[in-house]
Amino acid sequence: MSDTSTNKRVAKNTLILYVRMFITMAIGIWTSRLVINALGFTDQGLYNVVGGFVGLSALVTGSISVSISRFITYEIGKGDYTTVTKVVQNALSVQWTLAAIVILLAETVGLWFLNTRLVIPADRLFAVNIVYQLSVGTIVIGLLTSAPNALIIAHERMNIYAYVAVANSALAFLIALCISYYGGDRLILYSALQFFVSAGTIVFYTLYCRSKFKFIKYRFAYDKEIFAPIFSFAGWNGIGTSAAILRSSGTSILLNMFGGPIANTINGIAGSVNNLATLFVKDFTTAYTPQITKKYAAKDYSSLIQFLHQCSKFSYCLLAVMAIPLMFNIHPLLVLWLKKIPDGTVIFAQLIIVYSMIECLCRPLIVAKDATGKIRNYQIVVGGILLLTIPLTYVFFKLGLPIYFAYVSILITSVAAFMARMLMLNGSIPGWSSCIYLKKTVLRCIMATAICLVVPGIMHLILPESAMSSIAQCIVGFFWCCACVYYIACDKNEKDAARNMINTLKHKVLRKNA
Repeated sequence: MSDTSTNKRVAKNTLILYVRMFITMAIGIWTSRLVINALGFTDQGLYNVVGGFVGLSALVTGSISVSISRFITYEIGKGDYTTVTKVVQNALSVQWTLAAIVILLAETVGLWFLNTRLVIPADRLFAVNIVYQLSVGTIVIGLLTSAPNALIIAHERMNIYAYVAVANSALAFLIALCISYYGGDRLILYSALQFFVSAGTIVFYTLYCRSKFKFIKYRFAYDKEIFAPIFSFAGWNGIGTSAAILRSSGTSILLNMFGGPIANTINGIAGSVNNLATLFVKDFTTAYTPQITKKYAAKDYSSLIQFLHQCSKFSYCLLAVMAIPLMFNIHPLLVLWLKKIPDGTVIFAQLIIVYSMIECLCRPLIVAKDATGKIRNYQIVVGGILLLTIPLTYVFFKLGLPIYFAYVSILITSVAAFMARMLMLNGSIPGWSSCIYLKKTVLRCIMATAICLVVPGIMHLILPESAMSSIAQCIVGFFWCCACVYYIACDKNEKDAARNMINTLKHKVLRKNA
């Protein structure tokens, strides 16, 4: 597939996902406010920490999802649909095997830790246990959707994700309304309704795949030549996935142990701000991921390397133009959104956004390394670096440092992991050079970021703090940052690619409105 065709396909999928994003973001902002007000800071913190703790088991879900998606997309890239069917059949066997493992671990070690090590008010212990069981069920459901999700992504049917996401956002809003007017235990009702939404999603994805991909015969199978590579890939990928989830969930647990449920609430609110800011990038990531694997499968290495540079830079810039103005105005905007916020929320949100900007550069490199299938040493090194976050955070807390130092340790290990990911692509993709990537992509992004900070920083210093002033600053800062990243971060080819993608999106919008 030519670069022009690839850009048009990515642009089309990005447009679909962006329409979804604007709708879900608008609904999500109001929904988050309703949920926090309905649950209160303590119950919201308990929900966050239990969800984070259960996330330890979700490492299996993440590993198998990435594994299945990689193998399906790779075979589609080669045009081998016979093997795609075999991959899906073996994936079903892997999914159910790992679902049993997740349930076993969650109902033994996980349940023990929940009831003996976490800081939970005595009168909320029963409710938290119910939330835990429902969360485990949600994880198992997510695991069982791995094959359908992988099929949809591999075939780049992004409109389906758009429909499901909008429906889930609408249901989340209805859930928020329900718990706002419910007179019983709102935490239990909230978790139960979230579980039923997840169950409905798996039913939809399964029925859709059976309807649209009829060439696949859905049955359990065991083919050693396919089952073993999927399981092996998932196992090695599980090291990296578990490290990332252990870092997130372990941080939530440490925050609970040293700061109590309120610390988890602060972390949850900051995470919500970050999720809204990164919606653009997540949609762009979903759009380009299949193309990276397909280019590698087709051995189009020159085009792949250029595509990786563009994806890293565009992902970073998409977040930077929104995140930088937002970081200077988080406090008044949070007060406008939630009315009341716990102390320390602002610094948490700022550090999480900086972390996300680093991850934007990493994501295309992660997808490219997964596409090669050679991930054992890579996952051991990167996973080991990420796991250093937990002892580093523990040391910071033992020294009496503020709880936001949890994200200082995350930033330190994230930079180290990024360097490892960049260097370990050398030799994996013919023609890849980390030095060229560092010079053409990373340094340009750093230079653009430094200039981007000037105008929002000056406006923040001289203008009064208010909601309207902050909104105006964000708008002006957005356009300033767009100009900076376009003229400083992008080279000539990337400017052309950006213009082509924008023109493609514009034409599609105009045709839809005609």
